[in-house]
Amino acid sequence: MQAARALSITGGVFAAFLYASGSYGGVVVMDHGHTKSLDCHGEDAVVNGNDNTLTFRNCSSVTISGNGNKIAAGTAAALSVAGNDNELTYIPRNGRRPQITNLGNDNTITAAAGTSSSKAGAVPNAPAMSSKSAAGSGARSSGEASPGRVSVSGSNRTASAGAPFVVQGIGLKQSYDCNGGAAEISGSDNVLELRGCKEIRIQGHDNTIDASEVEMISVVGSDNRVTWVRRADGSKPKVSNMGHGNSIGPSKR
Repeated sequence: MQAARALSITGGVFAAFLYASGSYGGVVVMDHGHTKSLDCHGEDAVVNGNDNTLTFRNCSSVTISGNGNKIAAGTAAALSVAGNDNELTYIPRNGRRPQITNLGNDNTITAAAGTSSSKAGAVPNAPAMSSKSAAGSGARSSGEASPGRVSVSGSNRTASAGAPFVVQGIGLKQSYDCNGGAAEISGSDNVLELRGCKEIRIQGHDNTIDASEVEMISVVGSDNRVTWVRRADGSKPKVSNMGHGNSIGPSKR
């Protein structure tokens, strides 16, 4: 397998690194708070960082797993958003808007002003609500969550029955009970034990997660290690891995 070159924004300087994922040769933004213009040269773009202002061109697709980003996606044919509070604009290609997947909350995805589709406004299920801090920094605090979700911390380890909750911390070592709902992990470098979850969505990176008997696991972040056990009926979880460098498999316990 030949490693391809990707670009990472680090300290305001472009730094080349090897991305061990076959022919992948796109642009990966992992840092936070940058303003940049990036050329995908026909490949894909992935944004894992937060609070960036980015202008892409010549991208095949743009995938956003970070939060609070402002992104001009250009004429990308596909847009996928799993993060929250992102603002995306696109330019219709040959008069057609891109394929759009919005799995996050409070994202706005619209045609760029002045294009033929700009009057269409935000796409469905992407309300222009905000969960950003009052200080206007664009950063999410660990105690904030979008409407209909519960943000958990070390003192709140059980979700309300059926309600999804969000783990946004960094470096946590905790056990949480989903109480039949879904869990969303947008933090990084956490070691988490999750119980009673119907679905687990992982947007962060470098997390180690014991998912137990879960029905569905969706990972768009990178370098996460996720383990699961078969449910009582012997079935395995459904797994979607859109990230890179993730390990998802059965627990040895």
